[in-house]
Amino acid sequence: MTTRLPGSSALLPLIVLFACEHAPPTDPVATRGAMLDTAYLATVDGAALPCCAEDSSELAVRVVAGTLTFYRSAHYTDSAFVPAGFMVPVACVREVPNGSFVMNNGLVRYGGALHLLLPCSEGIYDLRLVEEVRYPDGTSRTISAVVSTGTFAQGSDTLALADFDVPSLLVATTSDSTITVTSPWHQYRLEVPCGGPCGP
Repeated sequence: MTTRLPGSSALLPLIVLFACEHAPPTDPVATRGAMLDTAYLATVDGAALPCCAEDSSELAVRVVAGTLTFYRSAHYTDSAFVPAGFMVPVACVREVPNGSFVMNNGLVRYGGALHLLLPCSEGIYDLRLVEEVRYPDGTSRTISAVVSTGTFAQGSDTLALADFDVPSLLVATTSDSTITVTSPWHQYRLEVPCGGPCGP
C-alpha cells in the first residue's frame, strides 16, 4: 500500500516496520517545518459556530472559525532508510495494520473504524481562532487569535499537546475524525475533513 506524503511527489510505502532496537527519538527542536494536517473548529463549549459572543459596552466579539494545524519539526535527530531508498525521520514513518484504507488527510480506516494518524508522530501544533470584532459604529473586522502553540506527540491511541509556555495547559482526545481539545477555560471540538466518504 502506498500513499503520497504532503509536499512530496514520490509515492512511499506506508506500511514500514522498524526494529525496536533503535534509540528512542530525541524531542524535535521547537521549530516548525512543513504542514502535516489541519483540523477545523466545529464547536466551542458545545455551541456551533459562529458562537460565543462576548459583549461589552464597546465591543462584540464572536468566534467564526478556527484551526488546529500540525507541522513537521524542522529538525529531527534520527532518520532511517525507507524501501524507496532515501532517508525519512523515524517519527515520520507510520505503521498501519494490513488491510487499512489510507486517506490523503491523515485519516485511516481499519478495524471497522476511522482513526486519525498524523504523517509524523511528533512535531509542532498551532491552535488558533478567527474572531469577528464588532464596534459600536457598526464596523467590524476579523482577527486571528492564538490559543496555544507547542509540540505534539501522537501514540497509537493518544494525542498529547504540550504548550511551549505551559506544557500541561491542554488535554486532547481523538475519536474518528474528531479532535477535542480542553483548556482550563474552553473546550474546542475540531474535525479533520474526510475528503471523501467517511463511511465503511
